Amino acid sequence: MTTMTVVHAPNPPSAPSSSGSRWGRRNRSTAGGAPWLPILGLIVIAAGVAVWWFLLRGSPEATGSEAAGPPSASVPTGVSDTGPAELPALDLPPLAESDAVVRRVVGAISAHPRWAEWLVTDDLALRFVSSVANVAAGVSPASQVPFLAPEGGFAVVSSGAGTFIDPATYRRFDALVDAFVSFETTAAVDLYRQLLPLFDEAHRSLGFPEGTFNEVFDTALGRLTDVPVPNLPPAVELDVQTYLLVDASLESLSPAEKHVLRLGPENARRVQQRLTDLRAGLERAGVFQPGR
Repeated sequence: MTTMTVVHAPNPPSAPSSSGSRWGRRNRSTAGGAPWLPILGLIVIAAGVAVWWFLLRGSPEATGSEAAGPPSASVPTGVSDTGPAELPALDLPPLAESDAVVRRVVGAISAHPRWAEWLVTDDLALRFVSSVANVAAGVSPASQVPFLAPEGGFAVVSSGAGTFIDPATYRRFDALVDAFVSFETTAAVDLYRQLLPLFDEAHRSLGFPEGTFNEVFDTALGRLTDVPVPNLPPAVELDVQTYLLVDASLESLSPAEKHVLRLGPENARRVQQRLTDLRAGLERAGVFQPGR
């Protein structure tokens, strides 16, 4: 069993550590800890849960590259206007045996080059719940998802106006975001409903004293979608070996929220829109309470 650092989302720490709030290091390389995308649980939904849905339903469209590619621009990816449907209960394996099932169904029908990389680790359901809990508490879940490192390092550009994040830095996340936003919302919502018992089991096994996993997941989604995303690369200033954001309102964001900024304006808004769609679908399905 992999050792994981878990933060109880119902009782988050009062403030993140200073080391966790730093933006980036000078000449930072991938091996040195480039920023991560902090949404393993949502990636499991995008890369595994949605395709599991199609496999269980025997959809002929969910084969080969068609299952991995993004939806056509002419096909809406939002939620439908219908209410929650009755779904058959899945014969879920025990938590300790769930990894093989997820890997098998995803590997059998997905041709996306990143999906296999995301699923090579162990304890997928536990990492899902732990990562979501950390995001809900504002803490970076990087220790649970080291395999989500982008290629290349953090870089800045300087001019007479100051020092700014190099826009080329954002391109490191393009492939990751492309894969994430390709999931179909209604399928992800339905599968989340069916897999929730497994997530609840993982939630209990991690020792959460109160609250439900749904509450933690809802809080995590809110943190990510509420991050204010600037239109232009923000200014940074060097503090010994790390860069800090000049804008105090951005620098004061939690480490988990800063992961959204690291995606860049375009990628961040794409991710936030898909998460907004997902939350709306979960609310419509009666999984989340309305009015967040």
